Amino acid sequence: MQKFYDANGKRRTSFSFSRLITNAVPNFAKSGDPTVSVSDLDTLFYFQQSVKPPQKLISTSLYLAQITQDEKSATKVYDKLLKLGILCEGPPYVDTKKITANFTHQLAIVSSFAQKRLIYLLFDWEEEVRRLQVLEDEEKEIETVIEEVNAVGGEVGHLEKRLLEIGGLKKLKPSLRERRASAVSDHDKPPTYEEAQGAA
Repeated sequence: MQKFYDANGKRRTSFSFSRLITNAVPNFAKSGDPTVSVSDLDTLFYFQQSVKPPQKLISTSLYLAQITQDEKSATKVYDKLLKLGILCEGPPYVDTKKITANFTHQLAIVSSFAQKRLIYLLFDWEEEVRRLQVLEDEEKEIETVIEEVNAVGGEVGHLEKRLLEIGGLKKLKPSLRERRASAVSDHDKPPTYEEAQGAA
C-alpha cells in the first residue's frame, strides 16, 4: 500500500480507502457518513497547537474529534490505541498499518459508527503528521545551509525568507490548505509566508 503526500497535505493513494474501512469495521455501507469534516479537523488542528509536540494526539484530541461523548471514554480509547501501537507518544505518532480486521473487537468500547469515524481520523491525522515532517525536514536542512553560508559570509536572505514561509505553512489550518490546493496545480509553489499570514 503506497501513499504519497505533498507539502500542502494533499493525499495521493494507490488503494481503496473505503475498502480498508469496510474490512476493518463491517457494515460500513449501511450506516451514516462517519467522515471527519474539514471544520472538525480545523478544531483539532487549533487544539493540537497546545500539545507538545502538536503531532501527538492525546485523549482530549479524541473527545474533541467526537469519537467519544466524554473524556473518560476518550481516555479508555486512547489507552487502547497506545496498547495496539496505532497511536504512539513519539514518532511516528500514528501508525495506521496497525489497524487490522480485529479492530471492531479491539475497540468494542465505542459504537461501530465511532470506530469508523476513528479510522478516518487516524488516517487524516497521519497525513497531518507526515505533512509537518516534510516541512520540518526542509526547515532543518535550510537552517544547516544558513549556518554554512554565514560561515563564509554568503547571502542568506532568500533562505531566511523560505524559513518564514515554512513557519506560515506549519500554522495553516486544513480548510485553508484545502481551498488553496484546489486553486493551484500540483506543480505550483506553496503559498508564501505573506499569503499564509494574510489568510490566518
